Amino acid sequence: MWQPLVVYFALVALGVVLNYRALRNYLLLPWIPAIKEQPERWPHVSVIVPLGDESASDPTALLGSLEALDYPATDVVIADYRPSGDDTEPGVSTAVRRLRLGEIPAGWSSRSFACWRAAEASEGEWLLFTAAHCTHHPDSLKRALGWALRERVAALSLLLQQRCLTFWERLLLPYYCQQLFTSVPRERVNQAGDLFALAVDDYFLVRREVYFEGGGHASVAARQLPESALAAILKSRGAAVQLARGEQLGSTRPYAGFHQLANRASRKALALLRWLSTRAVLTLAGAGLSLLAIPCAAYGLALHSRPFELAALVTYVASVSELFLWNLVLQVPLSYALGQPVAAATAALITARSMLSRRPA
Repeated sequence: MWQPLVVYFALVALGVVLNYRALRNYLLLPWIPAIKEQPERWPHVSVIVPLGDESASDPTALLGSLEALDYPATDVVIADYRPSGDDTEPGVSTAVRRLRLGEIPAGWSSRSFACWRAAEASEGEWLLFTAAHCTHHPDSLKRALGWALRERVAALSLLLQQRCLTFWERLLLPYYCQQLFTSVPRERVNQAGDLFALAVDDYFLVRREVYFEGGGHASVAARQLPESALAAILKSRGAAVQLARGEQLGSTRPYAGFHQLANRASRKALALLRWLSTRAVLTLAGAGLSLLAIPCAAYGLALHSRPFELAALVTYVASVSELFLWNLVLQVPLSYALGQPVAAATAALITARSMLSRRPA
């Protein structure tokens, strides 16, 4: 009896190590501090918002937050590639240029084409690519650009605060983050000379000449993770690129409810795993180990084995405790961590379904 338990607890220990690694990979990313020294002149920034039909996000909150930015020189360009029948205008007073895109050329993803066209039409010395489901705090642009100027960074991508409002968002998103960050090579992401890069579409701030010299979104026209692919190209050209934490600079809600989590979020997670290449095995291993409590409990109950019942309880307590920390990071009520087995099983089923459907992210 004791030999299987030894093997079992060795696997549990491995899961604990992987979950510790995931949290460490996230928490040790650079944190954008408050501005201490003002530059002599703030560069002009063009904020670019691709607006498509892949989500139901209303850009009104985003544009309202951009209007409230404490920054002296910005303009906003919306590249609208929604269906031609949707002529809804953003209901804010801020001056916004809107590009209505027609047919998307072959070889382009809709979003990459929208970003490229908007960048060509922009005027800023720096370009900030963001998304309709984001909001920005008033001092966010000064803090982000001030950090980029101080650190001599040519491109900066920020992980914004996740807004988790529904039951399924609160249950699944902390678990998704926990598992995905297991495979993120934090030590390589911001390492000069290392060609691996990681960036997100919620917040991608880049110097204009660096963007166009690297080919911009035209160089990653059909890639599933265009910002990460573009960041890798910029690093290969010698530009300093950084991924940092920006929870205090803005928020994002890319997946509203279970349907979007089960479709777009899972496909994007699979695209990220493909981008991480062989390191993705750590996430796959962590996800498998996160399910250990379920078969252990079933085995113990079926055979009336008290040792395995207790082992399942210990595993459950450990898994919940580890997920508590991610709930704190995502500002999700801690009680949702109690549903860890449900989150793990649901995520596994959603991922299997996405893999079988083979739809693009």
